[in-house]
This record gives sequence, structure tokens and C-alpha cells, in this order.
Amino acid sequence: MSSGDYLLKFNELWENHNVSLGMVSDISMYLDKNYVVKEKMKSIKELGILLFKKNIFRNENVHKQFLDLVN
Repeated sequence: MSSGDYLLKFNELWENHNVSLGMVSDISMYLDKNYVVKEKMKSIKELGILLFKKNIFRNENVHKQFLDLVN
């Protein structure tokens, strides 16, 4: 896969994740505004971004490809 194709695919994955995360965040808006703030927890959106970072971006194969692209 070329670097351009790789970046396009990664961007598509990120965009799909953001759309899904937006929907989940909209559904859980009441929890975020009341329970999460009161308990000083991370919002659903913050957790979704952290999960993407941990499970996708920090995956050793994905991370290695990104490092190869920027070097």
C-alpha cells in the first residue's frame, strides 16, 4: 500500500470513528452533563478519542507505518 493510500485509509477510519463517536456522545449527553461532571470523569467523547489512540494509533503495525511515513 502506498503512503498516500495508507493515509487516506487511516483518515477514513478516523472519520468513521468520529461519526460513530458523535452519535454515541449525543445519546449519552445527559450522562456527560450530569454524572460525568459531578464525578469528575472523562466524557464519552474524550474516552472515545483515547480508545482510538490506544487501540488503533498505538498499534505497533500502525505506529511503525506512521513513523516510516514521516521519516
